[in-house]
Amino acid sequence: MVVHRIEGRLEQLRFHVKLFGFLNNFQNIQKAEIRKHTIEFKAALIVITIKQSRPADGDVVNKKRTDVASYVLGEELVALKTFFPPGPLRHMLCLDNC
Repeated sequence: MVVHRIEGRLEQLRFHVKLFGFLNNFQNIQKAEIRKHTIEFKAALIVITIKQSRPADGDVVNKKRTDVASYVLGEELVALKTFFPPGPLRHMLCLDNC
């Protein structure tokens, strides 16, 4: 039972690293790759609502919603690259021994 819980947590961690990991070292990533990551990031955060408009006509409407504008996020990260030194941001975020 404990092993199952740990495996679930590790899988969740892998997903988060895949989704957010590029932010740790974005200043060393080229613009095209930043765009790719931000598009994947937006796709992972899309909320799809399926709603039947009227029971009589049987039409089903899918609505996609997200709070992330991937193009804007990518452009902002590219602009921020000039303010952050190259390399992981660990020392700036105080993730090690502070």
